[in-house]
Amino acid sequence: MTKHYRLIWFQHLRKVAGSTIVRLAEANQEMLYPQHTNGNPRTTDGKLIRIWEMDPTDLAHFVDQCEHDGITFVSTEWGAPEVATLASDPRIILITCLRDPLERFLSEYYYSVYKGRTDRRSIEDFVDSTAMHSLHTLSMFNYYCRIFSRYNDHPEPVGPEQFEMAQSALALFDHCATLEDQDPFAEFPRLLGWSISEVAVNRTVMDWSLFGKLLFQGHIHQLLRRLANPRQEPSDEYRKYFREQNQWDYQLYEEARERRVNVSS
Repeated sequence: MTKHYRLIWFQHLRKVAGSTIVRLAEANQEMLYPQHTNGNPRTTDGKLIRIWEMDPTDLAHFVDQCEHDGITFVSTEWGAPEVATLASDPRIILITCLRDPLERFLSEYYYSVYKGRTDRRSIEDFVDSTAMHSLHTLSMFNYYCRIFSRYNDHPEPVGPEQFEMAQSALALFDHCATLEDQDPFAEFPRLLGWSISEVAVNRTVMDWSLFGKLLFQGHIHQLLRRLANPRQEPSDEYRKYFREQNQWDYQLYEEARERRVNVSS
């Protein structure tokens, strides 16, 4: 076994700067799977490797194979693996990033509208609107707790049990960035040995630069959807309602932010 081998394992929460972190990994010459989508490993014939469904034995074998192949960065986006197994492996550095739950939900909604993945035209109608779709979890309340507690796509609401499981899993991570911080990736150079360079960021807010890019690339339908559905801020009433319905995610998020403050001070 390679003496200094380390594998960065990134739990990618949707619409929380995940693509930015994957691009930072590539810019810092991390070795990703030969076949991957946004850091998510795929087989040689293009099938997504469903790492989050592996039992501890298969997951440990997967990490061994990563070391054998020289892979130094893995992203899991569609579910969380058995975090305790990964945290007990000294070769692995576990990282993730959280964002204000409402901002994440708004970004997911508008991204889905612009990509033509939903026909819903309000954030109220978007909730649970993809029940027959592989992206179901993304439109459900308490998304973070669902992912970290491995409660994906369950129709039942999240409760204290799932919150405590998510809380325990998140506590095992070596680092959890929070996107609202002034410099959310400030720890990456020390923790990962990365230099933080400017990389392209996915945007949901239309401006002339994005307008020209979409037009030049021929994404006419996406451009029309963006023009027809400009991003709007939710009402104060909806903000209150959303926070009440996502109390477990907000508690998880605020605890993560508090830990960042304590560490930096």
